[in-house]
Amino acid sequence: MKLCNLKQNDTIVKIVNKNSDWYGLYGIVEYINHECAYVFCISKPTYHYKITQDNINDIKIMDLSHC
Repeated sequence: MKLCNLKQNDTIVKIVNKNSDWYGLYGIVEYINHECAYVFCISKPTYHYKITQDNINDIKIMDLSHC
């Protein structure tokens, strides 16, 4: 996966990095800049989970089209 697969304010993701205290949480890609995407999660409203190309495998894009 690449950062270009993520859409700002549209992509829902699940954190799948078992070494993170965000593990198992769902969030939305709130904003994207040149080299990073930032995931907002209601469970941690004062922080964003930073996604770079180096840790892109920490997330899984959720397909909610069937809901």
